[in-house]
This record gives sequence, structure tokens and C-alpha cells, in this order.
Amino acid sequence: MYITTLRPSQWTNLGYIILGVGATPITMGISLIIPIWKMIETYCTKYEFYEDRIIHRRGVFEVTTDEILLYRVKAINLHEPFLYRLVDISNLSIITSDRYVGEITLKAIPVGTGFRDTLRGMVEENRHVKGVKEFDLYELSE
Repeated sequence: MYITTLRPSQWTNLGYIILGVGATPITMGISLIIPIWKMIETYCTKYEFYEDRIIHRRGVFEVTTDEILLYRVKAINLHEPFLYRLVDISNLSIITSDRYVGEITLKAIPVGTGFRDTLRGMVEENRHVKGVKEFDLYELSE
């Protein structure tokens, strides 16, 4: 069952926009291409949340889709740089036990702090429903 979709904030492109607008008239055309491309790239990134998985889609011409099952999530880390806190966005790193998608970072999402707790609850619920327990195996070397 579908829950929500999050997209990165366009605030991450502020530096490119300032450089593009602040360019000289001679290089204005070229320097506007980069911020416009970055805005399109950011718009084409999305994180879809379902009751049992997260789907991360990114790319403009070549689209890559990663799928993470929630019961495989091992840790959720919240990172809030100073400038991000000014505009109330944050990065959320999700570390999983998946062999192919070890870590996924939800960049510049607007609901980081509250969503981390919601996501943690969803992970615990999925583990309970599927009867999955988390075990960490470490190789002991002498």
C-alpha cells in the first residue's frame, strides 16, 4: 500500500542558481544551463514509501530505481547541516543489510526529523509482521 512520495528540496541548487545569475552577459547563456540542469535533475529524483518498501528513483534520461525492503533497514541516520537547518530540510541516511543497496541517502527532504521516527516505526512493524529478527555476525580474527 502506497504511503507517500518525497522529493529533494530545490534549496540544494541555490549555489548553482546564484552563480548562473551572477555570470557576465557574455557567459550568461552557458552558465544558466548548469543551474537549469541541476533543477531538472533534482526534480527527477523521488523517494516513494510503501508499507513494506522504499523505492528510490533518480535520473533524467537514464533512470535508476533502487528498492529497499523495510525489514532490511539496520540504521537510520539524520544529518542536518547548518544551512539546511535554516530552511528546515535535512538528509536521512538509511543503512540496510541488502547486498546490492547497502546505504541510501534521502537528500534535502523537508520532513527529516519527524519522518525518521515514522520510518523507524514502519521498520519495526514490518519486522514484527514478517517475524524477522536482526542479527549481526562479526568475524573474529586473531
